[in-house]
Amino acid sequence: MVMWPRIGPYHTARLEAAAVLFADRGVRIVCLESADRENACPWDVSEDDPAFEKRTVFPGADYETLGTRAIRHGVMSALRSIDPDTVVVCGWTIPESRAAIGWCRRRGRSVILMSESCRDDKPRSLPAEALKRRIVAQCDAALVGGKLQKEYVVLLGMHPDRVQLGYAAVDNDYFESAVSKVKQVGRALPDGTSPSPSPDPSTTGANWPCWLLLMCFPYRVSPRVSVSRFWKPWRPACPCSSRPAAVSMKWPQLVPASSQSPQLNRLLMAWRIFSASTQ
Repeated sequence: MVMWPRIGPYHTARLEAAAVLFADRGVRIVCLESADRENACPWDVSEDDPAFEKRTVFPGADYETLGTRAIRHGVMSALRSIDPDTVVVCGWTIPESRAAIGWCRRRGRSVILMSESCRDDKPRSLPAEALKRRIVAQCDAALVGGKLQKEYVVLLGMHPDRVQLGYAAVDNDYFESAVSKVKQVGRALPDGTSPSPSPDPSTTGANWPCWLLLMCFPYRVSPRVSVSRFWKPWRPACPCSSRPAAVSMKWPQLVPASSQSPQLNRLLMAWRIFSASTQ
């Protein structure tokens, strides 16, 4: 059983992939969500039948209006009804996770922790970290998003061999099908006209990225001068910008003359930025 406070589109994609993967192994995937509404994440409730079994503790309720005690009692009741062999919980801060971990420990069931937290997400306090270690110690394994997340959950006491990557996954099939539909429809606009052709990189400066010009001066600007002072006036005239060049009233010398070649304009702009930064 997999638990989330609220199931969104990307949760559904992961659960359906897991249901297909474990179907041949005789494993039934059940997803338990606390509520199907939440103002912070106004996802549409899908009317399609998913490939997994979905249960909602408080159907039609807004998650933000539910109290901690009500969530704990509702989750405990659902766990007794489903009676899962393994529970996958979302983090350690929400009441659903703590209730499920306690239920599994009392009945000898396995617990897998899902986490996207890193050590440097925010300032950490010793009492909070000590409490997290007690919670993580009750979990049998962890599924995290990447290397930094793994380092943090290992720091909290999880054995490295019990931590797996892959929590931050996307539905590649969804994007592949969307691209196929776009290719079938073609590039025609809704009014029947064709889009404008892409500009020539040799004349638009697409092969001269903005950061390449910025490399000329960030380390030579006086500490008393903000870099944003240099960026704002000449940004509309950057050769990588799709907007037309605008003459700056503050530093007109940073805007290249349009009568010269694009290659020479880029060189002049880089030199003038460098010169202005060393003044």
